[in-house]
Amino acid sequence: MARTMARTMARLSRLFTAFVAALGVALPARAQDRGATSVPPTVADEIELLFNAAGTTRRSGSTSIAAGDTISGDLAVRSGPLTIAGHIRGKLLVINTDVTFSRGARVDGDVLVVGGRVLGRDDAEIGGDLRMYAETLRYRLEGEDLVVIGDVGGAQRTRGGERSRRTGDAGSTEFDAFNTTVFSAGVYNRVEGLPIKIGPRMRLNREWGTVTAEARGIVRTAEPIRWDRGTLGHDARVEARWRYGAGLGIGVTHFDRVEPVERWHLRDNEVSLAAAGIRRDFRDYYASHGGSAFIRGYVAANTYVSFALGEEKWSSREARNPWTLFRDDRPWWPNPEVDDGRARLATTSLTVDTRNDRDGPSRGWLIQANVERGEFEPAIPDVDVPTFNASTRTYTSGFLDLRRYNRLAPGAQFNVRVVVGGWLDGDVLPLQRRLSVGGPGTLPGFDYRRYSGEGEDRLQCSEGDGAALALPALCDRVALIQVEYRGDLSWEFHGDHADRWYPTEFDFPTWVLFANAGRGWRAKDDGVTTYATESFPELRTFKTDVGVGLDFGSLSLALAKSMSDKDEPMNFVLRLNRRF
Repeated sequence: MARTMARTMARLSRLFTAFVAALGVALPARAQDRGATSVPPTVADEIELLFNAAGTTRRSGSTSIAAGDTISGDLAVRSGPLTIAGHIRGKLLVINTDVTFSRGARVDGDVLVVGGRVLGRDDAEIGGDLRMYAETLRYRLEGEDLVVIGDVGGAQRTRGGERSRRTGDAGSTEFDAFNTTVFSAGVYNRVEGLPIKIGPRMRLNREWGTVTAEARGIVRTAEPIRWDRGTLGHDARVEARWRYGAGLGIGVTHFDRVEPVERWHLRDNEVSLAAAGIRRDFRDYYASHGGSAFIRGYVAANTYVSFALGEEKWSSREARNPWTLFRDDRPWWPNPEVDDGRARLATTSLTVDTRNDRDGPSRGWLIQANVERGEFEPAIPDVDVPTFNASTRTYTSGFLDLRRYNRLAPGAQFNVRVVVGGWLDGDVLPLQRRLSVGGPGTLPGFDYRRYSGEGEDRLQCSEGDGAALALPALCDRVALIQVEYRGDLSWEFHGDHADRWYPTEFDFPTWVLFANAGRGWRAKDDGVTTYATESFPELRTFKTDVGVGLDFGSLSLALAKSMSDKDEPMNFVLRLNRRF
């Protein structure tokens, strides 16, 4: 019954998508200029929704989108000025500043300018409406969100278009937002199927900042569906945040979730599509039930450091039988067992993001690092056989993902990524904290979770039969370096209307040459240690591959070939995102 319903929903989804696409073809957008002196309340709501949307790229101060640069999705700029010569693949929102379009500028969606002027309109290609409001917009920032305040269109308003609940200065409003939503809770996978969250979310706005509280129930749709923790979970969170930019946030969480063993190989959307489409899951999972308290200090909007204390109960989960579009008659790969028990965790994390575009950066840094101090108390099995897990283990692990994006010239980039992580000190790492390399996100010249069975396994650090599928990650440490060179791929048509051709559904195409080197190794396990705890493997022992591909922003195609293992066949790799 569940499978029949899933197939029916899938067909309806495809029909709805086709209908929307047909409307898009039948009713193409046409750029229109509409000017006004004041901002209506409905436009104020639109400004808030666009600026605060998770997928919107936000900039402040003088901003320039150079020729050849592309913003994937919507862009919001405040207190500019803003100069555009490149391509924005979504809507554009400009607040309290002027925008200048240079020759060749392109915006696929609507353009909304509030409190500023538009210069160079005839030099730009705008796919939607152009609207301008001369009145300066009054707003405040609550955390990362923008809230329009004051008299808008003749009505005193607060967040969400509601009227203030108290008189006086709109900046001291007691407005609170409350809603109940249903949405996907995470990645489509072989343990949960599609996890769905449902529950209320409340937000209190104050002069000093905001308080956000949410309580979500989680329903896991993979068969068999029962009224137990295999099907049901929850995720609750309360957080208070002071100021925007340089500020402080504190909060607590309580949850019963399914977590991935390794999240860093691929993004969530790629893992979901592979699992739902071709019945191939590129992650392993375990259940985590517990809570934490955290404090986060913001140096800037995208640069912060956080510290968390938590206690979690970890347990293994078996693969279930979620529906897939193709290969639905094949069994799922087993989900490896993990170390069951209770963990007390102290985690320090750092994020620094100076990229000019989150989805398609051409310059800047991204640094993500964390150090975890854990005390793991294994569960005692219901058997009269002693195990090596029978005592509490204390460990320290760390992880660093460093990326640098360099624009060498218009249409040319050289980008570098370095990843190192794993055991730092103490006892043996729990299986939930082990690492691996190999597969489309790290070493695409090698298959994910595959081992030939000959010699040392430098991908998963396995010890068993090389023919086994879905080998768990067993490495104490990993190291990976990825480099790539990107160049524009275009054709020039000479004549009265010289232009470049490229598929309009995607970004401007680029060709990519890439090379990768990485490996994992044991550094602590008694009896099977490959390297001393203070040593680093020789570079000649690293697995290496090279490749070439085409990148359209929302889709990339590549061929990758192992160089260190000549017998490995060439792999064809399809990605929904950039390599890194």
